[in-house]
Amino acid sequence: MILTIIKGILIGIIASIPIGPIGVFVMQKSMNSGWKIGMQSSLGCIIFDTLFAALSVVSYTVIFDFISANSTIIELIGGAIVVAVGIAMALSTPSTSEKPQRRTKKGLALDMSKSFFMGLANPGNFAWMLALYAAFDMHVVDAPFYHGLISVLSISCGSFLYWLAFSWVASRGNKSFKPATIVKVNQVSGVLVTLFGLYMLISGIVEKFFI
Repeated sequence: MILTIIKGILIGIIASIPIGPIGVFVMQKSMNSGWKIGMQSSLGCIIFDTLFAALSVVSYTVIFDFISANSTIIELIGGAIVVAVGIAMALSTPSTSEKPQRRTKKGLALDMSKSFFMGLANPGNFAWMLALYAAFDMHVVDAPFYHGLISVLSISCGSFLYWLAFSWVASRGNKSFKPATIVKVNQVSGVLVTLFGLYMLISGIVEKFFI
């Protein structure tokens, strides 16, 4: 059981490492508003990782087949979502105040939704999680219920630890950079996320109509 917990935490950490649009988004939030808001913004991604881990336990093969069959549609919708988030990031005004900002429930829900849908919209995230399950030899399909539950909670814990550390490290940039640099990072982050989204859109269109 201890081995399952360790494996689950490692999967949660490794599954979160690829920088992608979510990483850029959380980095921007952390630098602009502090590690707490950055961490809150990553909660959508943590929920996504937990949800997919649970789905993998319940129906490993069915979920994989569904994603494979609908990867193009998911990529097109996901690309559009990521592009919209990227443009919003590039046009937003960062805070350079050293005082922590107050967080509204609406703002928290919006940022959580952004990170959740950016994760959900990328079929590669599903394939990556499945690959990690196989690489770590996580026997979850025929295992007892409690075994699957512990593995899911462990993955969620690993994802949480990664984003907590990532948000804290990224927030240090707010104290190190000048206000003009923070604004530039804000704009570059938005452009990078937009490019991620455009890549997904173009890939989906090529796969849909030319392959």
